[in-house]
Parts: sequence; structure tokens; C-alpha cells
Amino acid sequence: MSGAFGWARANSADAGTRVHGPDNFAGAKGAYGGGAKRVDIGFDSNDGRSRKIDAFANKLGPKTIPNGKSTLSSTAANVVMVVLDVTGSMQEWPQEIFRRLPLLYTDLVRYLGSDDLEVLFIAHGDASGSDRYPVQVGRFARGAELDAVLASLEREGGGSGRESQRESQELIAYYMVERIDTTSAQNVFVFFVTDEAGYDTVTASQVDQLLGVPMNHELIRTADVFAKLSITADVYAVVCDTKSYDSPLAPTWWKKMLGSEQVLLLDDARRIVDVLLGVMAGKVGKDHEFDQDLTRRQVGMPHGYANIANVHKTLAIVRRGGKTRLLLPPDVSGSHSKKTRSLLDD
Repeated sequence: MSGAFGWARANSADAGTRVHGPDNFAGAKGAYGGGAKRVDIGFDSNDGRSRKIDAFANKLGPKTIPNGKSTLSSTAANVVMVVLDVTGSMQEWPQEIFRRLPLLYTDLVRYLGSDDLEVLFIAHGDASGSDRYPVQVGRFARGAELDAVLASLEREGGGSGRESQRESQELIAYYMVERIDTTSAQNVFVFFVTDEAGYDTVTASQVDQLLGVPMNHELIRTADVFAKLSITADVYAVVCDTKSYDSPLAPTWWKKMLGSEQVLLLDDARRIVDVLLGVMAGKVGKDHEFDQDLTRRQVGMPHGYANIANVHKTLAIVRRGGKTRLLLPPDVSGSHSKKTRSLLDD
């Protein structure tokens, strides 16, 4: 399977960056050719936008929506966890990540110089509201396996409403700290993709009911939860300008939780995967290669240069040097060094 949004091996200089057709949903679907059955990637099956996935179309049985009551672990050297706000105000943002997932995965393999990479998707709404599935935790997977994971996620469309401007970000962060083991990993990236803030404290009853574990009373304050998560992972918030709020609370709240260097502001859903790739490429010293890839994808496309400028504007805060660290790659013997060095030492 080939094309801009098909699964392809990242085994050449330009793998994962080829563009066949326009940068829109029709072009993405066309890259798969005829004969493939359409599989809904967790969203409205009538929207006409889902990627066609022939490899998994005949394997996916009845949809079982995941919850947050399982303990997860990854043995990969490189781990990426993407937390998606799937409430109504986010509109097409999660869909853009889903349809460009092959590009995200194959390009990241190239930047890391290793295919020892696992990705976890977590979808959420507001546990304090009326959402049916406020916590949906997938499983760690590699490559095309991720399509089956995405197919299990359910879009809510509810959320907390315009007045609150909050979703259960803190509950997901708590889950990551208490129920996910990534101690084998050398590089761990966490991205919260949302247009809303979280709550300032973790609710014990939600931990019990939705995560199935007793409350750790040392982690009641959300700031403490994110501080602990940031010890083992590079944590970012991509705050999406969905035009839903006149005075959005999210940017200020996320900067309070993570620090301004870890908060990326983006106003174009189509550039979300570019931004995720740009952050991770920078952390492994592949800024220049990422810039070349981005240019190849966009030059000749409608608004291509404006798209490039928009991505660079969003990445500027990270490229100036954040508080996170670049973990050294495996040495020639294959062992993983746990030493770290500051990006400012480069």
C-alpha cells in the first residue's frame, strides 16, 4: 500500500513524505486505490472521511469500546502517547491525526533511526459530565496494528459545555502515572491534544469508578500529577484553536501545569501531525530533516508556504529550548544509556 497516507516502510530517504494527490480527505482516500473496504476510524461512519484500510477491514469484529481499567506496559525503546479530546468542540482535529497516522509513524521511525516504536492512543471527554465513555485507553501498538486500535475509539460529542471549558485531562494524566509502565523506554513523548483545560484536582470517586484503583492521596493536586509524569516523559499540550471560545481558558491552564515551553498553540487542524513530528524530530536532533520533509510535502500545494510558516510558528517555543531532555540513542553494543543531556548543551 502506498501513497501519502498509506502504510509504507520507512526505508529510504523520502519514505513517508511522498504526496500523491491533494492535501485533503479525497486525496487521502484516493491513495488507497480501489477494492478496499472503508473502516470507520472511531468516528461518524457516514462522514466520508475515514481512511480506507484493506489490511484490517476483514479482521475487525464487533466494536468493543475500551475503558481505563487496565494496566499497560511497553517494552519499546521509543514510546509515543497521544491523548485526544474527542468532545464536540474538537470537531475534525482527532480525525486529522487518524488519517495521517501512517505518515506520523513512518517519518518518526526515520527520525529515531529505529523501528522499536510503540504508540498509545487515549481518547477522553469529561468524567464530571454526561459523557458515556469519558476514558478510552487503547493499547500499545506498532505500525498498521494501530488502525485496529483507532477503530475501537468512540467520539463523544458532549463534554462539559462552554461555561466550564474543562475536560478530564487530570484523570488521564493520573492514569498514565499510576497505570502505565514505560520503564523500558529510552524516549517517552506524551501529547495532550485539546481545546480545553482540565480540573485542578483529581476526583477520588472518578479514579475508583473509571480507573478501578484506589486513590493515591499524594496525587490529588493536578499540578503534582503532571510534575510526576514529567519525570519520566516529555509532556506537551497542543492547544487547538477551535474557535469555540471567545476567551479560552486552556492556554493559561496548560502553561501553569507544564510550563510555557511545553505548550504549543495551533489554529489549523490539518497541521497537527506536522507539529507532533516537528517536536519529536527536534528532540532527536533532526530539525533540518523535518524541515526538508515539511517543505517537500507542502511546496506546490495550495497555501503551502503559509502552512510551513504556521508549523514553524507553533514549533518556535520548543525550538528555543524547553525544559525537556534528549535521551541518548542506544550505543553500539545495543544497550540503552539512561544518561541525559540538555538540549542547550548542543
